[in-house]
Amino acid sequence: MKLLTSLLFVLIVNTSVARTLPQQQMMTGTVTDATTGNLLPGVNVLIEGTKTGTSTDLNGKFSHPKPYDGSVIVFSFIGYVTQKVTYSGQPVIDIKLSPNIQTLEEVVVTGYGTQKKSDLTGAISTVKAKEIEKSTPVNIEAALQGRVQAWW
Repeated sequence: MKLLTSLLFVLIVNTSVARTLPQQQMMTGTVTDATTGNLLPGVNVLIEGTKTGTSTDLNGKFSHPKPYDGSVIVFSFIGYVTQKVTYSGQPVIDIKLSPNIQTLEEVVVTGYGTQKKSDLTGAISTVKAKEIEKSTPVNIEAALQGRVQAWW
């Protein structure tokens, strides 16, 4: 009887403690392309000034514990303009990222780093990817063999 009373007491205490613990509230949202409306998977969603964050899933959706009011949430994705939003307690944040339309300089990969094409001097040869796709090379040397021509 004493064992039954003790178990009942422990059960009552555990259920009352579980009810008093606060539940973690979440903020959710969706990130889309501003021009096409396409969902964007893999967008970084970070709380500025902290090490916490998440990323969007394959459907462009994210879920993260609610930050403090006034926190800045940073949405970033390669090829898009980074967007910052000040959090004010809203449970759902839907974001539309705009493509970052900037001209990129032509870059040459030198095997151990990169350089601007305009900074290079000497013999340079170019092999188009379509030429390599036509064959089935074993390694990069075989892919380039007989395709690189001297310019002198």
